Amino acid sequence: MGALGFAAFLFFSLLLFILVRNKELIKKINLKHKVIVVIIFVVLLLISTSTIYYAGNWLAAFIDHETLKFAFRIIWTLIIISVSSRIWESMLRRVKRDSGIV
Repeated sequence: MGALGFAAFLFFSLLLFILVRNKELIKKINLKHKVIVVIIFVVLLLISTSTIYYAGNWLAAFIDHETLKFAFRIIWTLIIISVSSRIWESMLRRVKRDSGIV
């Protein structure tokens, strides 16, 4: 539980830092868009986590060599993070545009 707890601590600390640093921009966004951002964030987090874990393990089961399996898991994780971040950035751009923030 030590590593997982530390990772959770870092995640929430970074999230809090980003929220505090951008509080003026967050005030300009209406409540509807704030709720949409939170929902999309949670959904992306859940989908990314489950895709990395379940789909990654299922696909890695077809690889017999442990070194290749490890490399596949790293590449798979980077692919999922890349796709999720593009979806996230696209959604944030749309919210910024709709809120009048440039």
